[in-house]
Amino acid sequence: VFRDSEHAEEFRGARIGDEEHRLEWDELHKQFLAKFESLLEGFIEREGGDFGSFLDECRSSLDDEFCALFEEDINKDFVERVLATMEYPYFHALMAREAHERFGAAPKGK
Repeated sequence: VFRDSEHAEEFRGARIGDEEHRLEWDELHKQFLAKFESLLEGFIEREGGDFGSFLDECRSSLDDEFCALFEEDINKDFVERVLATMEYPYFHALMAREAHERFGAAPKGK
């Protein structure tokens, strides 16, 4: 979502696993989430779907709502991975790696 943007510059010197993070990174994460959601919603609608229904289906998948006892929804792994990409630690690691690729910043922590 931010891959070819100027935001990688903000993460120059960021280290994956460090405990201290700049406040600006939290704001960039919020922007990332808004853009990600907008892109996902647009894609779903272009494909003839409804974003609200998509979210309902995701919740159902996570809850194994339509599965037999002791079975998991076949989409559960996919939904969990999409949700993981929206978590701050994943976002921070992604941006730190991008900064490393573009500017040579150290991607690993202490």
